[in-house]
Amino acid sequence: MRYALHAAAMSVFLLVAESNAHATDQGITGKKLLLKSNPKMVLLSKDGAVVPGATGSSADPRCLADGGSGSGASVTLSKNGFDTVTLSMPCANWSANSAGTLYKYKDTTGTPKVGKIKDGLLTVISPGMGGFPVPNGVWTVTAEVAIGTDKYCMSFSGTGDGDKFLVKDQAGVGTCAVSQTCGNNVREGTEICDGTDSCPQGCSSDCSSCPPIPCQATTGGFCWFLGGPGVSCDQWCTVLFKTCDQYGTIDFAGYPVGSLANCVAVMEAFAVPAAFADANYGNGVGCGGIPGPVAIRDVGAPTTCAAARVGYERACACQ
Repeated sequence: MRYALHAAAMSVFLLVAESNAHATDQGITGKKLLLKSNPKMVLLSKDGAVVPGATGSSADPRCLADGGSGSGASVTLSKNGFDTVTLSMPCANWSANSAGTLYKYKDTTGTPKVGKIKDGLLTVISPGMGGFPVPNGVWTVTAEVAIGTDKYCMSFSGTGDGDKFLVKDQAGVGTCAVSQTCGNNVREGTEICDGTDSCPQGCSSDCSSCPPIPCQATTGGFCWFLGGPGVSCDQWCTVLFKTCDQYGTIDFAGYPVGSLANCVAVMEAFAVPAAFADANYGNGVGCGGIPGPVAIRDVGAPTTCAAARVGYERACACQ
């Protein structure tokens, strides 16, 4: 149980740490939106925030056999939140240049027919709109282009006559609508968790909460967990949807208030076979150890919940 929970929580910690590396939803300015009843659609943005995903990444719209994500792309049009229509752009019709800086879409009989994304440019041209009505009067049309796992969102406010709706140089940045599907193992929108995303032991059936995580040890009446290498107790407890308990981490097994004997008792409760000793690390990491037969209480600096040391697995009391 100790190792299973430790591995699951470490995986979640790494996912949380990496989650901001590449924003998947990006509001951008629209250069042009033309909708005609014949029908025809021209969508264009020249926003610098348009950046194609790397080849082979989840934002590569090509098929798996071509080195892409297999996700393809889509364009979703909505008129003041009504008449929502989504046009599919299958992965088989996408290609990339050799440098991986440009993706092109071409389907001579499809709707859409042509698409392109490169740095600072996103365009989609379609001879059909899937039944989307051309606005008649003052309306705001939102256009969301999903390319792999990336989404670019534009908003165009203008006046149409039912036959033609044309807006150019829209200054405002679009806002991506929040979509969520409970049960797809991806935390979205207002979900607290989804499946194994964000919960080491799985999420509730309505994606509203993580089930209580049992303590790995209860020495001294505290709820203990053995943290990941180089991770602070603040970080480790957060991953477990808890907070660091200073009375256990610092006052019971830490330094200078806690004792080596208490630290030994906690580490033995983790079934860590080790030689125990105080050491002058000076990091404030308190009770813990380096994976292997060494368990140490750092007495070189007062223990804190925020302290971390490369390779050091902390004994963390969480509440």
